Amino acid sequence: MKKTLALIFALAMVLPLAACSQGSSDPASGELEPIKIGAVLSQTGTVAHAGINAQRACEILLEEVNAAGGIKGRKVELIVENSNTEPERAVTAALKLTNENKVLAIIGPDNTSTAIAVRDQVAEVDEIVSISVTGSSPKLTEGNPRWFFRGATPANYQMSALTKYMVDELKFTKFAVLADATLTDQADALVADLEKYNLKPLAIETHKSGDTNFNGQLIKIKPYNPEAIIFIGYVTECASAIKQARDMGIDAQFAGSIGIVYQELCDIGGDIVEGTLGTIGFTVANPDPRVQEFAKKFKEKYGEEPDHAAGQAYDQLSLVLDAIRNEDLSFDPKDIKSDRTLIRDYLENKTYGYNGLTAMINYTKEEHTAYKMVNVMQIKGGTWTILVPSSEL
Repeated sequence: MKKTLALIFALAMVLPLAACSQGSSDPASGELEPIKIGAVLSQTGTVAHAGINAQRACEILLEEVNAAGGIKGRKVELIVENSNTEPERAVTAALKLTNENKVLAIIGPDNTSTAIAVRDQVAEVDEIVSISVTGSSPKLTEGNPRWFFRGATPANYQMSALTKYMVDELKFTKFAVLADATLTDQADALVADLEKYNLKPLAIETHKSGDTNFNGQLIKIKPYNPEAIIFIGYVTECASAIKQARDMGIDAQFAGSIGIVYQELCDIGGDIVEGTLGTIGFTVANPDPRVQEFAKKFKEKYGEEPDHAAGQAYDQLSLVLDAIRNEDLSFDPKDIKSDRTLIRDYLENKTYGYNGLTAMINYTKEEHTAYKMVNVMQIKGGTWTILVPSSEL
């Protein structure tokens, strides 16, 4: 009898400890602890339009997943931190998610400067997957990072498509560049592409993120009478630059890459930005039924159409969730490094050929860029439309 009581007592002590050690349940409700995914996105700042829509897309996906019972009996929780499009704040946010919230992976950041900072100071140091949803700098995946991934088409591929269209189809030979000082590598990519046609920019001027006055740069560009001005930067600045150029009598074709291809440019620029060219991966102009279904859900919930930040964020979170579904994660806080490694290894080894909303995913151990497809777009009737689909480039 004494032995039996001793055994019962021992079991009573051990079983709760075993349950606690796995960090798997909420003692009050009996439910399994949720799966935590982090997001470092610009809810305010220069690219807030991208960060907000990326978050919205993630929320739509998680609502669907959780309504279907979650993953392995667990709800999935998205913990969002605002970077304000500032590298320092992005790093602080990523560190909090990694070390305090104990998330399994991070969606974001959403632009090049914040993505580089998080890559170098958090993802590669603390060994946690970080997937930039719109960062396009060719530098992002240089050096074969092990934990950082890019869910957007690199700027050099975008610039190549844009240059090809303007030189081959529009027969332009006179170009000027107005570039954000933090994105000069994209200007370098443009210069390299123009060299293929034995061309070079007549002028290259830079500006700062958040600038509203471009008269100084435009005064220097105007005497060259360029046929096209390539704007490398973000929406608000682009709208201001186009308006000021027109006010100065500059009628050059404006064009840019991923940073300007948002409906916001059409909305704030109005007729002034009509005809602007751009390049993009995901677009609601894609007739794919899956894209149209996603766009319908997004518009019903938020009252506007999803942009490429939304579509690409949806793709990247889908991949992370697939990794959690298919890999044998412990969900034990003590083994979180192992769980994070399983997610990284899944992305590198088991996602090649995944059919995303944007395009086919191409991740491998050596390739951490999701896709390199691009559509040439143009603002027509107040909205971005496909001018040349990726299949024709």
